[in-house]
Amino acid sequence: MKLLVAAALILASGAAGAAERAYAVMSLIGDGVMLVQHRPTAGSSLSDRTRQFVPFDERIFDRGALRAMQAGIHHADPDAKVILLAGRDAQALAAEKDGLGQPTLAQSVADALRGRLPQVGATHLVLLLKARDAAPLPRTGGNVDAGELEGIGFYVDPTLVTRLDEASPAALGYFAPYAYFTLALVDLATGKVVAQKRVHAANPYEAARSNALRPWESLGPDEKVRALQALLDDQAESAATALVGSR
Repeated sequence: MKLLVAAALILASGAAGAAERAYAVMSLIGDGVMLVQHRPTAGSSLSDRTRQFVPFDERIFDRGALRAMQAGIHHADPDAKVILLAGRDAQALAAEKDGLGQPTLAQSVADALRGRLPQVGATHLVLLLKARDAAPLPRTGGNVDAGELEGIGFYVDPTLVTRLDEASPAALGYFAPYAYFTLALVDLATGKVVAQKRVHAANPYEAARSNALRPWESLGPDEKVRALQALLDDQAESAATALVGSR
């Protein structure tokens, strides 16, 4: 009988511990969109890619990503409390900018936020941060060398030859909304990053698969934003489930 009581107490204690886990969630990815375009450079010393950062002040990307991460966390831990932090911390943004592309990025941002987070009863912090990597983008039958990409944005190559298969006619043009980010889990008791999930995702539009003469014009401005937001939300939700489920 004593063993049964002891076992019941252990199980109850474990359940209570799981129920007490609470996640504050913050996104630092949506302050703007990067537009990267390939250009022919034969006989030129110029870079073969132009880069333009387009600021976004409305926070539509961050808000959508926060809700997606909340859903993802609940997939892994249905009883978890999730607190969405909508503000932008200037020191955290500066730490992200300075550490972008470095393996210590997540810890640097966590350190910058130490003592600056609102007291919301969270045991853990989930951070959505930009990543900078030279990961290839997908295309029919292979990959596209897009060089180094970061955060969220669009890669455009109006000169890339695409075709559905070897028997199909060739067509010119390619663009892809992309999301390159790191999701980090911080133990707020220690301030240490205890888990990370790196994501490189893209949804390509190719001339060979489009009725538009130029793939970039196959979507209007609002449609491009929605396509990028849908990609980010889907990937953030899946990554949050994997991150929390790993602990």
